[in-house]
Amino acid sequence: MVPDIAVICNSNKIITEGIIGAPDMIIEIVSPSNAYIDRNKKLHAYRLAGVKEYWIVEPEGKYISVFTLNNDFYQVDTFSEGKVKIGIFPDFEIDLDLVFPAES
Repeated sequence: MVPDIAVICNSNKIITEGIIGAPDMIIEIVSPSNAYIDRNKKLHAYRLAGVKEYWIVEPEGKYISVFTLNNDFYQVDTFSEGKVKIGIFPDFEIDLDLVFPAES
């Protein structure tokens, strides 16, 4: 599987052929053609691989589902406004008003 965005914090995981082990964070941007795969197949595979944080961004619905790995299972929180903290970087947050600007 190839994610839309992968964050790897340990540079030793990066090799010429790709990465060794799981990324620390993956972000998938959902489109109608890949929604089932992102929400089901990739979610399951990333959990089993040990991806610490998996974000599913829903541009049409204007929300983000944040899956955080906790004891081998994902805890999910959904956000549609405000600021969302990135779990792997506690001092870093994303302002959803900038991601999903109000339509004028």
